[in-house]
Parts: sequence; structure tokens; C-alpha cells
Amino acid sequence: CGYVEGDDIGDVAAEALLNPAKHRGKAYDLTGPEALTVADVSEEISNVLGRRITFTNVTPDERRRSLLSHHMPDWAVTDICELEGLQRQGYMKNVTNTVQEVLGCPATSFRANAAHLASAWRI
Repeated sequence: CGYVEGDDIGDVAAEALLNPAKHRGKAYDLTGPEALTVADVSEEISNVLGRRITFTNVTPDERRRSLLSHHMPDWAVTDICELEGLQRQGYMKNVTNTVQEVLGCPATSFRANAAHLASAWRI
């Protein structure tokens, strides 16, 4: 998945709002600069936290049961499971340079974003 950083999304949105004529009628596919697996993300988070974070791959049925056991609404569980299914099938591994094209600077890497958020993740 090409995880995109929230500030990049906000910056692209601000650019579109501040310069509407330039962006009128356009749709943007925003991604981060690299395609990462959930295991890659776990590794990056482990690196910035200085402790091991692991990802355990579960079947779609196990995931659904787990989410429902935590009292998530059925509609949210369905949406999450559908997105995870698309990711497993490879539909979300595309990476674009749209952030660079719109803002003139590269998209923020997951590593940089993880380092920025590390203090909020420390428990």
C-alpha cells in the first residue's frame, strides 16, 4: 500500500482550494512515495519506537470475528475487511507522484511520518 501522510493530503487539498482554476475538474490519486506491506509498516514502527512491533497475518474470517468482538459496527467491519481484501489482492500497491506534481516537493515517506508520530505512539 502506498501509505500517504495526512499533512500531504491537507497540503494538496489546500493547494486545490487556493488555486481552484488550476485544479478544476481534476481528481488526484494520492499515495506515499513507496509501496509497503503491513509487515514493512510494523518494521518501521519498531525502528522508531525502539521495540519490536509484529504483524500477525490472519484469515479474513478471523479478522472479521476479531473486529466484531471489539464491538465495531458491522458496516465498519465490512469496509475494513473489503479494503484489506483489496490490499491482499494487490490493488493498493500502486504509487503515484501526484504529491510531487501538485506541491512541487516529494511525498512524505512512512519512515519520516513514523518518526514524527513516535512520541504519540509510545505507551
